[in-house]
Amino acid sequence: MDPQGFAKLKTFVLEELVTDAAGVDEGTRLFSTRLVHSRNLMHLVRFLEDTFKIRFSPMDMTTANLDTIHAMKAFIERKKGGAAPRAAA
Repeated sequence: MDPQGFAKLKTFVLEELVTDAAGVDEGTRLFSTRLVHSRNLMHLVRFLEDTFKIRFSPMDMTTANLDTIHAMKAFIERKKGGAAPRAAA
């Protein structure tokens, strides 16, 4: 993922999903610590699909793919064919 794409991803997460972004970085667990409410999952999925031109299957919606900004980046790269290894859950 290019730096502009990563910046878009990070900005979206911090400004649209996280209610208090203080102390949140690329490795912060978002869903499993409830910094991001599960109700925002579909908002995130729509953003990722529209912005990065990828498609989700129900099996893709896991904390391994979406719990941190780094995990999202790696997931997007895998979906687009860039071989980033899968992060451990």
